[in-house]
Amino acid sequence: MILAHWHKLKERQVPRGITFVTSSGFSTVTGTDYTLTGLQSGDFVLCQQSADTGVPDLYTGFTNIKTLSGTVDARWSYIFSTGTSVTFTGTEQDSVVLAAFRSVNSTTPLDVASTSNHPSGTRTTLTPASITPVTDGCMICACIAIDDSDQTSATTPTGFTTATAFFGGDDATTIVTYKLQTTATTESPSAFSWSASEVAGTETIALRPA
Repeated sequence: MILAHWHKLKERQVPRGITFVTSSGFSTVTGTDYTLTGLQSGDFVLCQQSADTGVPDLYTGFTNIKTLSGTVDARWSYIFSTGTSVTFTGTEQDSVVLAAFRSVNSTTPLDVASTSNHPSGTRTTLTPASITPVTDGCMICACIAIDDSDQTSATTPTGFTTATAFFGGDDATTIVTYKLQTTATTESPSAFSWSASEVAGTETIALRPA
């Protein structure tokens, strides 16, 4: 009886960890609202915007993580949901992916600074920069922006799950993938590859658990 009670107490103390909730891709138009549903209050929503006509605008209410500019332009940002959905209004034509995660630390959602790989020149493969979390149980997001929307297929890093691969919107392709770590250690994702040779840029992000 006492042993069973102890096990129940231990179960309550074990963190549930970060989980993926839902995601979607959008080809945005100025002045149009876009909504990600199926959320709970407190869910962390990662936003990746990709374009080839300049760095995308930061959406109202979102917090900036990183921007890339050059031959392919991109922005990563986030917002915490206050209800069952998150809505943003398009300010230009972008290729956008929203990906929601549960049980992300609301005070320090990024465990360490995100890392980038944004080389010049066209290619059909690109390896994301490695990242070294300091907290156990981080969710690692490996993301890529590829110039032009003429891609027909893509391969994502080994061991990562694709949240959404969105082929379209302002001549750009946007892909967000994720992998849950158990113990904090350097994560070195393998390469993305895609069908048509283009310029591209990656961002690697470590989300800290609540």
